[in-house]
Amino acid sequence: VSQAYQVESRDTGDNQLDLYAIKSRPTSEVNQLEIVSVIPLAGEAQLRAANQAYPQWILDRYLQLPEALPEQVHELARQITQDQPTVYDKAKAIDTYLRGYSYSLEIPPPPDSGDISAYFLFEQKSGYCDYFATAMTVLARSAGIPARLVIGYASGLYNSDEQRYIISAADAHSWVEIYFPGIGWIEFE
Repeated sequence: VSQAYQVESRDTGDNQLDLYAIKSRPTSEVNQLEIVSVIPLAGEAQLRAANQAYPQWILDRYLQLPEALPEQVHELARQITQDQPTVYDKAKAIDTYLRGYSYSLEIPPPPDSGDISAYFLFEQKSGYCDYFATAMTVLARSAGIPARLVIGYASGLYNSDEQRYIISAADAHSWVEIYFPGIGWIEFE
């Protein structure tokens, strides 16, 4: 990281640390940041077989939805997932459903009021990664699947002369992660 940064996290109460933000700040006493991440290598069979014994902190944090979420969104989540036998199959069904929408950077601004996920799902039906990731997170949570919206950057371009990746604003992206007990967070695009 070539600029000052601050790491924010929360203790989950079960000997886990939930790292949720790295952000710039004007000054920093930290000279180096090392993050060790675990990349789950679970395949479809393992994800389908994952139990649903979620830690309480996962349920408390990653099933939250706005009280004013339209019933129409809950109903759509039920329709998409009702015949799916596992959490993985439900998440894949939501992912597949959203692939029927158009990806576009050229969309009008959303209305000032109302739920953005409902607007995307039932009116606009077109958008960019923020819209898709928000809709999948809301649909998954509505179906009882712990999900989180992740905003970050793609890897950027590797500069071999400087031996580093150059990441710019054009590499910004949003995606969804679904939690599988005993496995961890799995990315869905």
